[in-house]
Amino acid sequence: MCDYDVYVGTARGALVYSQCTPNVKSKYELKNLKGEVTALEWTNKEHELAVGFDTGQVSIYNTAQNEYTKHLRELEGEGPVVGIGCHNNSFIVGRENGIVNIWNGKENQTFKVPLNEGNVPMYCMAYNKNTKVFATGGENNGLKVWDAEKLKPVFKAASLGRDFLDLHIRVSVRSLTFFPNEDHIIGCATKEGMVLLYDTRVKDKMPVCKYTEEKASYTVIAAGQKDRQCFVGTTKGFLQLIDMSKPKAKPIRTLKCFTGSVTGVTSIGFGSVATICLDRYLRIHNIDTKELYFKEYMKMNLTKIVAKPRIKEEPKEEDEGEVIETVEDREYSKLFDDMEIITEDNEEAPKKLKRKTKTKLNSRKKMKKNSD
Repeated sequence: MCDYDVYVGTARGALVYSQCTPNVKSKYELKNLKGEVTALEWTNKEHELAVGFDTGQVSIYNTAQNEYTKHLRELEGEGPVVGIGCHNNSFIVGRENGIVNIWNGKENQTFKVPLNEGNVPMYCMAYNKNTKVFATGGENNGLKVWDAEKLKPVFKAASLGRDFLDLHIRVSVRSLTFFPNEDHIIGCATKEGMVLLYDTRVKDKMPVCKYTEEKASYTVIAAGQKDRQCFVGTTKGFLQLIDMSKPKAKPIRTLKCFTGSVTGVTSIGFGSVATICLDRYLRIHNIDTKELYFKEYMKMNLTKIVAKPRIKEEPKEEDEGEVIETVEDREYSKLFDDMEIITEDNEEAPKKLKRKTKTKLNSRKKMKKNSD
């Protein structure tokens, strides 16, 4: 039913692997408990997963070997890791105080993201490998986009102005996502209950689409399976699929089966979504029918989630040949190789010979009669 491998980070630092299949128990990685998992991203290599902790450390987990194989050392900054990206052969690591590390294994280059109001935290950082930019957001800090190579600003969201009380509209970005088919489109989920869609090509720096939820605050956002659709989780225990392809955004699906805040969401396959929540359950739903495909209790508080298609290993052709081939097969193949190949020319040849022999016999009979 689910051909995806799901990895979940926990508040105790354990990494949980689930095949999302009934009667198959999840596996817990408990050897490298460094604190709460605050960032979880796939690297450029097929079986590597980058794991960031609230202690500021980053470790690389090999999913094929089921163990941590590398640790990023001497990362600067303070606070938890809020985002990880893989830029060429380097890792981009964002810290809560706005320090961004670019670590290539030999040296570490740092960059300071300017934050409004002094020591407010940076909540999130996301990297786009296609355009080689990374985006940041935080407490009363709107969207900012930076060039990963030049370390210069590419886009800075403008203020949303003032409300009807003439008060400044705060924007605290809690989660970011890039859309796979549109690299210049970025979605933001805010603490104030807004989902903002920005286009980095727009000159006025204002959101091209906006949706406001008055009943809850948003915690996480992930790109949907269709263009300009996104999944957003709330603090009130429901998940929305919002269509932002039109100027007036609206939720087209709402799932209300959660207990507590939705802490992670990711799209898997076509028409399915995987979520984690404060109630410690991993759930997989069909987003069209709202059917619950899979549900599993994870024993710990869940913080981050990623998924990847499961690769089915097929037997190699060389191995199959070595197993199937026998002595009798080799004898038969040799027998057929020694047999004469019959073609159309060879088939017609005996017929012509027979005709010639008949004519010769007839001529001999006539000659005998004449002699008599």
